[in-house]
Amino acid sequence: MSLDLLSRQNPWWADPAAIELDPHLRALDASPLRRPVRLPVSVERDGIYILRGPRQVGKTTFLKSLIRDLVRRGHPPRALLYADCELLGLRRGGELSRLVEAFLRIHPGPDRRVVCLDEVTRLEGWAGGIRALVDLGALEGVTVLATGSHAIDLRRGGERLPGRRGAGVDLVLYPMTFREYVAALAPGADLPKLGGLQPGEVYAACREVALRGLALEALFERFLATGGYPRPAAAYAAVGSILPEVYWIYRDAVLGEVVRAGRRETYFRELGEFVLRQMGSMLDWRDVARETDIGSHNTVREYVEDLEAIFLWHVVYRARAPGDVRPALRAPKKIHPDDPFVVHMLRAWIYGFTDPWGAALHALADPQWRGRLVESVVVSHLVRRYGPFVYYLRNACEVDAVVYREGRLEAPVEVKYRSKVHTEGRKLLSRLGGGIVVSREELDWDEEVRVAVVPASHFLAVLAP
Repeated sequence: MSLDLLSRQNPWWADPAAIELDPHLRALDASPLRRPVRLPVSVERDGIYILRGPRQVGKTTFLKSLIRDLVRRGHPPRALLYADCELLGLRRGGELSRLVEAFLRIHPGPDRRVVCLDEVTRLEGWAGGIRALVDLGALEGVTVLATGSHAIDLRRGGERLPGRRGAGVDLVLYPMTFREYVAALAPGADLPKLGGLQPGEVYAACREVALRGLALEALFERFLATGGYPRPAAAYAAVGSILPEVYWIYRDAVLGEVVRAGRRETYFRELGEFVLRQMGSMLDWRDVARETDIGSHNTVREYVEDLEAIFLWHVVYRARAPGDVRPALRAPKKIHPDDPFVVHMLRAWIYGFTDPWGAALHALADPQWRGRLVESVVVSHLVRRYGPFVYYLRNACEVDAVVYREGRLEAPVEVKYRSKVHTEGRKLLSRLGGGIVVSREELDWDEEVRVAVVPASHFLAVLAP
C-alpha cells in the first residue's frame, strides 16, 4: 500500500483546511435536513468501536464529521486516519494490519491517534488483522472505529476480539427515528423525553406536546412518505418529492448486500412481496415456503434472518404469556420493515413502479394500508430502543407489542390508527393491567384501567432512540 494512495483519502495531512472540502461533508452542509447524530464515542481512550448500520444511512459522513470536529478543535491532522477499505482495494486482514502500521509510523505519537476504517467487513479476516495489532501493542494511544453494512460480518468480527476492545462498544446507526426527524426539520422544537413506557408517564409527555402547540401531525405524514434515511428525507425537504433514482440507489445497495450474503435476487423478490402483503400479520416459515419457489422453510428462515442482519426489517416473536419474558420461538412471527422508505422502495422494485413517489402517495391514501404501515413504524421504533425484548401477544387477546425491560413487562402497546379509539381497544389492555393505545389523533387517559390513548405522532416524538 503506497502512502501516496493513502494520503489521497486524507488530504488534511497536507492541509488541515482540506477537510472542509470533503464531498460527504459538503453534501451534509448543503442539505436542507441536518440530522443530529450523537453516538457515545470517546477518542480520549483506547478502544475499538464497531459501528453497524444499513448502506446509505450516513456512517461515512459520521466518520468524516468526527474527523472535522477534531481538526477544528486543534487535534493534529496527521494523527487522524480515514481509510475506505473497499476503495483502497484491500482484500485481507494482513493488508489492513500493514496499512494501520504504516499510518502509525507516520505519526508515532505522543498525540492520540484516531483510526477510521470504513466498510472494513469487505475484507476477509479483518478482525484477525486488528487482533494482531492489539497483541503487538501497536494500538496503545489509539482509538479505532470500524464500520460495515452487514451485521453478521461485523458481529462475528467483534466476537473474535474478546478482551481486546478496551473502551470500545458496538454501535448501530439506524435511519432517523421520528423524534430525530422532528429535531432535524424543526430544531427549535423542545420535545419531552420518555424515561420508560409507564402509561401515565406516556400520557403526561404526549399531553405536554399538545399543550406546547407542537404541530407534529403534518411532519408525521411526511415521515410516512419519506422515511428516516438522509437522502430521501433531504430530497423531499428540497423539492417536495423524491426522484426515482433515489429509490434505485437504495435498491441497488440492498441487492448488493443480498448477493454478497450468497442469496438469490429472485428468492428475495418473492420473499419481499410476501412480507409486504402480510406486513403486520402473523406468518410461518412454512407458509412462505408453500407460496414461493424458495421451497424449504429452513431456507426461508435463513433469508429472513440475513435480511434482518442488513437492517431491512425486524422479526418479532410471539410472547409465551404476558408475564413471561421468553419468546415462543416455534409460534408464527411478524415481520416489520425498519423504515417507511424501505417499504416504498421495495414496493417500487417488486411491482415495477416507474413513479415510486406517486406509488407511495397512492398507497398512503388507503387508510387500511396506512394503518398497517404505522403499526410497523411504531413496533420498529420500540425494537430499536428495547432490542429483542419486544414481542407480540396472542392468547385471549392480540396485542401488537409487549415490551419487556430487565425481565419484567414494561408495557403492552396496541396500535389503533384511527380518529376515535373504540371501547374494545381500551378493554383489550385493561385485561393486562393497563397499557398504551396509539391512535391517529385521540389523546386520553383512563386512570381506572391505566390505559393511555395517545396520537402516533406524539408518542413517537417523545420516544427516545
